[in-house]
Amino acid sequence: MGADVRHLSLMIGLLTPPVGLILFVVAKIADIGIGEMVRAILPFLATLVIVLLLITIFPSLVLFLPQLLY
Repeated sequence: MGADVRHLSLMIGLLTPPVGLILFVVAKIADIGIGEMVRAILPFLATLVIVLLLITIFPSLVLFLPQLLY
């Protein structure tokens, strides 16, 4: 379960300034400003944070299927 949370939090970190490496690369490729890019990804970023909170608080959401199969 810990790896799921770490991967999701790493992805959120790569999408948010000031470190946001993916944010800067995509903004450069799309030839738009960082501010415009942040406004564009804000709804998706909010969704990612909510999912991160849910799987941190309720790990059974992530572990349901593996526990069912094994």
